[in-house]
Amino acid sequence: MLLGREWYQGGKKELIVVWGSLGVHLLSGVLKRISKTARVYRLRQGRHLSAKQETIESKQVDAKLHKSLSYTPSLQARTGYLLVPIVAIHSLTHRVWPASSKAPYKGLSPSLLSYNFVSYSLQNYTISSIVGYGSLILLATYHFTSGRGRLPTSRRLRLTYAR
Repeated sequence: MLLGREWYQGGKKELIVVWGSLGVHLLSGVLKRISKTARVYRLRQGRHLSAKQETIESKQVDAKLHKSLSYTPSLQARTGYLLVPIVAIHSLTHRVWPASSKAPYKGLSPSLLSYNFVSYSLQNYTISSIVGYGSLILLATYHFTSGRGRLPTSRRLRLTYAR
């Protein structure tokens, strides 16, 4: 993790690697959600069923078709939505504010924020740090692992065995 931080922090690399990939990921998630909602709307119109009628008939309808007619986002998508404000707060406190020229940071380089910063926050702001770091780690881990499971098998193998 420390080696990776040395590689991407600062300048254009960080803009592309961190913020660019995060922006593309968020944009693709929003566009996917919009297209799925439009598709569900078209499917429901074609079937001329209200949500109540569909629930009654759902026992007769194939489970996969019924799931495709749902507006409810998946658990993986919901963890992504929950991660947006958590990652925003984490980015502000660990990257943006330390780079500001205002007190108490006064232009402190974000690369100087090592794991001592994490231990300091855990010692002095125990509850909020445990909730913040814990939710970031748990939600991001679930979001990553469940999203990775949705990748096509051949791509998953390449990601696993690429060296």
